[in-house]
Amino acid sequence: IYADSVVRKQQLADRQTQAILAEQRRQQDRAWQVEDRDARLNAPDYFMSGRDRVRYDPRTGASSVIYDGPEDYQAYATGLGYEPGTPEYNRAAQDYVLRGNGPTAYEYDVGLEDARQGNRVQMEGIRQGNRVNLRNMPTYRDTHPRSGGGGGRAAAARVPTMAGTMAPILGKVAAGKQLTPGEQQAWTMYRSGRGGRGGNGGGQGGAGAGAAGTGNLPRPVSRADFAKLPKGARFVDPQGTVRVK
Repeated sequence: IYADSVVRKQQLADRQTQAILAEQRRQQDRAWQVEDRDARLNAPDYFMSGRDRVRYDPRTGASSVIYDGPEDYQAYATGLGYEPGTPEYNRAAQDYVLRGNGPTAYEYDVGLEDARQGNRVQMEGIRQGNRVNLRNMPTYRDTHPRSGGGGGRAAAARVPTMAGTMAPILGKVAAGKQLTPGEQQAWTMYRSGRGGRGGNGGGQGGAGAGAAGTGNLPRPVSRADFAKLPKGARFVDPQGTVRVK
């Protein structure tokens, strides 16, 4: 009986010891879980921003760049062999960003415009030389004068004036001579342009001039006579009415 009692006591003590150890393991697991949770919550977070690698610390709320990836213009300038910070590097970076408006492209545009302007000046010099040469060459009028004499530049310079044209016509009107159809048209236009200047007592004005002008108008009788009149000429029909062709 005593031996059985000892065995039972030992078994009870073993079960108690196992229970204590199991509880200790459970408590240690819970502590580890809490520690893992806190570690996960406080662990830094890494993410990409463009080409940069960024580290975010949730405990402090601060972020830091742990890898600064080069930009396109930096890779372009570095690929050309320029050191960062040098004038050549900055110029290459501006060329990449500004493209057609960069410093290198601008210098090319200025040089091209200078070349074009030089060509324009040279071409204008050639044109001016051609103009000077043409001035010394005879014209068609010089080489083909009108029959009847008086050709050339001297004849071309003699431009008819109103006084030179109307003087012979006024002489014929004063003498009471018959005017040709062309002279009659010029006389009619001249009188209409001077109408009203000087009133009834001014030279050829007034009723006397009108009667004299009517007396000098052509009086076509047949259709052949009417066809000879120029367009716009004044004439007197068989009924005595002044008309314009």
